[in-house]
Amino acid sequence: MKLRTFAICVATLSVSACSSKNVTVDADDTYSFAGKSTYAWLERAADQQAGGGEVERRVRRSVDANLADRGFRLVPFEQAELVVSYRTSAADQRVYDTYGYGTGRWSAYEDTTSKERVFTEGSLTIDIFDAAKKELIWRGTAVETIEPTASPQERDELVGKAVSDLFDGFPPGK
Repeated sequence: MKLRTFAICVATLSVSACSSKNVTVDADDTYSFAGKSTYAWLERAADQQAGGGEVERRVRRSVDANLADRGFRLVPFEQAELVVSYRTSAADQRVYDTYGYGTGRWSAYEDTTSKERVFTEGSLTIDIFDAAKKELIWRGTAVETIEPTASPQERDELVGKAVSDLFDGFPPGK
């Protein structure tokens, strides 16, 4: 009975590990966003733009829309109260699904089968800095499984949903 319960728990965790989005947000709880209404993008070197221009376009468009919905406006860097930056990464993950149950006293693993699944997990981290103090005041990270065969529209939706989830409740304290 214990082996069966353990196998069910492992299978449940394996499925949930690759099927759900993980969103975390952290902020400086002493920082006040009151009165802040402008932001600018921290420009990145071309060699730091992971994923190329399409990723850059998707992320910026989604962040700009979410910040505009919250009353922030994009201004030239020198006039900004807040500075926004982001980074992306992707890595292959492996999950092993094990099925079956052993029989008999000495053959607990005799009838089990394990299968490996490989999927790509992508992460998007958005940082917001106080422009005057040059200090990080807010960070949000979204981790999600990336489907390599997704259409451009599906990729737009994936980035848009991740950014929307990150900015849910932004700015803190309002």
